Amino acid sequence: MADFAEFVAKLDGRRLNRVAVLTFAGTWAAPGTGYPSNVVSGLTQYVNPMLCYEVPVQAPWSFGPVMGPIGSPSYQESVSTAVTNAGLWMRANPNTPFVLDGYSQGGEAASRVAMELMDGDLKQFLPNFAGGVTFGNPSRGKGFHAPTIADPGPYRGISPTRMTRLPVIDGEVVWADYVHSPANGDAGLDMYPCVPDNHTGDLMEKVYLTATELELHDFSGFTTFMVNLWNDAAAAIEAPIDAIGAAIEGMKFVAAPGGPTAPHISYLGEIPGYSNQVADAVGFLERIATKALTRLAA
Repeated sequence: MADFAEFVAKLDGRRLNRVAVLTFAGTWAAPGTGYPSNVVSGLTQYVNPMLCYEVPVQAPWSFGPVMGPIGSPSYQESVSTAVTNAGLWMRANPNTPFVLDGYSQGGEAASRVAMELMDGDLKQFLPNFAGGVTFGNPSRGKGFHAPTIADPGPYRGISPTRMTRLPVIDGEVVWADYVHSPANGDAGLDMYPCVPDNHTGDLMEKVYLTATELELHDFSGFTTFMVNLWNDAAAAIEAPIDAIGAAIEGMKFVAAPGGPTAPHISYLGEIPGYSNQVADAVGFLERIATKALTRLAA
């Protein structure tokens, strides 16, 4: 269905070029909802309705069948579905510039797509790639963060599949990982994009990988499950210091100011003490999308 921007363009007798924003939702969120969609709607409603449009990437965004339908795919299966469907969209729209925009599980999916664009099976579509935005990204590389927020410190994402380099166009980094952290003035640290970059983080990563293949549903339950595993590991091994450190990191996240997992579920500033980073991401999206259309017109 044509939207208002397309309608206006047709009245003017011109072709409308806009940037597609492929949005990757968070766990158990419906496609087209949540922080990634908030960024697109913020841009189209308050800044420039003619610049971008949203393409919700279809995936179950599931975490197994607990509190969901029996037979729901695991987290890892859900991410794989999202990556596949994003690639199918690119093949169906081979001349359309696009941005990747994801939150949490969707941030990991967006990161995997970006890696496929830079060095994998989607490399043929790299010229159409304008950049990306993530929130609470488990695949965040150490030192990677949006240009307008502070570096969280000696941390990296909890996923074993992480970005090792950032996409650059014309000498400018076009990828922004948004992260809540005390270094940025936030009340707590979002654990999913921020585990210690050491052996403790390695253990947290291993438990995370196990958990994403199991039947878990909500973030609080997921985090509690991981803390229990880290505690079990501390009791089972001869040198438990890393497992103890992992359990402490998890417990800090569960007991974060504002409530369990608050740093991960407040990127609109819904919980006092946490910055509204969605608003900042609107400006980043405007910049990279505008430059994409400028390149297209050149």
